[in-house]
Amino acid sequence: MANEQESARSCPVPSRNVLLLLALTLGVMGTQLVLPGSGGRLALADVAVGASMLALLAYLWKARAEVDIPAPLPVVLIVYALANFAARSYVSGAVEVAQRVEFLFCGVLVLGLLLKYRPQWAAKAVAAALGASLLVALVQGYRYGFGSIIPPRDVTELPMGFGRAFTGLFRSRIALGLFVGLAVAWLQPFACEVPRSWKCWTGMMVATAVALGFIAHGQILVLVGAVLVVFGFIHSRKAGLMNLGALLLLSLSLLVGGRGGVLAASLNPLADKYGVLKPGHLEMIPAFRLANDHPLSGVGAGSAYQKHVGAAYKLLPRENVNDMEADSQSGYGILFATVGYPAGALLVALLLWGVGLGIRGYFVGGSEPFRLGGSAVLAIILAAMWITDPFTKGTAWFVALGLASVWSAGAVFALNLKRLIIWGAVFGALAGLVVVAGKAPTSPPSLPKPKPPTGEKGGWSSEAFSSQGFLRVIDAGDAVQVAAPMVKESDSQAAKGTVLHIPDKTCVPPNEGAADLKYGGAVFETDVPDEVTCKIWLRVWWDGSCGNTVLVRVGEEGKAMRVGDDGTYDAWHWMSAPDVVKLAKGKNKIFLLNREDGIRFDQMLITDDMDYYPQGIEENEAE
Repeated sequence: MANEQESARSCPVPSRNVLLLLALTLGVMGTQLVLPGSGGRLALADVAVGASMLALLAYLWKARAEVDIPAPLPVVLIVYALANFAARSYVSGAVEVAQRVEFLFCGVLVLGLLLKYRPQWAAKAVAAALGASLLVALVQGYRYGFGSIIPPRDVTELPMGFGRAFTGLFRSRIALGLFVGLAVAWLQPFACEVPRSWKCWTGMMVATAVALGFIAHGQILVLVGAVLVVFGFIHSRKAGLMNLGALLLLSLSLLVGGRGGVLAASLNPLADKYGVLKPGHLEMIPAFRLANDHPLSGVGAGSAYQKHVGAAYKLLPRENVNDMEADSQSGYGILFATVGYPAGALLVALLLWGVGLGIRGYFVGGSEPFRLGGSAVLAIILAAMWITDPFTKGTAWFVALGLASVWSAGAVFALNLKRLIIWGAVFGALAGLVVVAGKAPTSPPSLPKPKPPTGEKGGWSSEAFSSQGFLRVIDAGDAVQVAAPMVKESDSQAAKGTVLHIPDKTCVPPNEGAADLKYGGAVFETDVPDEVTCKIWLRVWWDGSCGNTVLVRVGEEGKAMRVGDDGTYDAWHWMSAPDVVKLAKGKNKIFLLNREDGIRFDQMLITDDMDYYPQGIEENEAE
């Protein structure tokens, strides 16, 4: 503690305006608000952190000061980047590396400086973010229902980052629940530090129960409750009993209020009485299959996971629609599948070390409340990674807050302006290497292919496996010709913001045999280096049972294949053509033709990998 006080005296205190900016940044970190017009890609917190980093650099330059960073953190980030380099994850992997650096390295620097000089401002910022989300969730619960979700549109239809479901200022109820638990766990030690009467303890118990009552996911609530009780008793006997009382009070309110059904349904990992796991839990199995097949580097962060997880399902049951509840995939599965076991284990070890360091620092380093709160935050993150990925906007910043809180107790090294610039150059160079490595000619990592079925109608022969890993993604905006009533329209959920749409009640061909552009459709062209036998997938949106099919045809004289006839409406999903097709060497024309109105089209995926299963928005390897 004496060393910390000496360090604090040796560095000039940042100006009030700088510290206020850092506190405001922490407040917006507790949201998933995005900037309008950015397509959901640029969060408000990204802009705030950028401004805070500029203010931090100016402070280091003018005051010749230093800031602290956890000693193991740069090593973890370097190994993470090297795993993406080895996996050749290209641009999307480099973006993930940059995001990890932003979330953890920049986030810890900014928040560590705030905690060093104004921890109470940090507490007020977290409390304000918590109150804002609870207020929004209260309105959402009244309008749409407690625990309501709208997958997958709760991710793609939210121009400000939140919307028409029980999500607070987040995109999903899981993210909201995790944030509430993290915020309560971090704030509680502040509230418990001041000696209080039994009335104050009762008030805190009621406030805790009310806040936890906004967690609409049973599994999140259970793990948050368990961590709060454990860390409550670590703080004091009264704090532990208070949290037990809050959970009891919450349980009684759920029974009386009739909200227990929502929590019970989300607590159950099974989708039906036959023992089939819910999609989010089920995906952990193929995710770990990918990790086991690529243990050292994973398949690469970014879009690589999306490209390969479908094939890893093998014989596991899965729906042909992306209706998985947002943020319900296992964080551990995603982590180890994307960067392998060494990099993933280092990150997990960093969080585990942080839990112990925070508890130790709380008792031997002056009982700073944020140290115990940071330890509780990291404990919740470690437990929650079995059911969700916390390294997303909004919740990832609380990983940084937890690390900044616990590492104030020690195991840090100081960065002046020169060292900080050097580390920035190192991380930038590593991200550049990931991009350069991705340009090298290589076959994408894939799982061994099972022997394909033969002799079945609509099946394929072993000839389909003889080509060289062909995969081509064509977007709606790539159409070289569009014939009415099919039209191009803007759609925020589309891969490139453009879809092809045949509006309802416009035109239906007289019969299937009359498949022709004069009834509406689009023409696409694609160059093929060699003749290839492949399968065609379409990403489509159906309005209803009378608008759930479309025709696809290769060449002027090819057979028109009907795609669709499923019962998935009002959601983007992938449907495959019933037969395999042959594309000739050179330029090929592919026709998308009207069969029923009321349909939308976003992407076409053509591949010779008969085990490839598209997931969400797809990209070509070079993108």
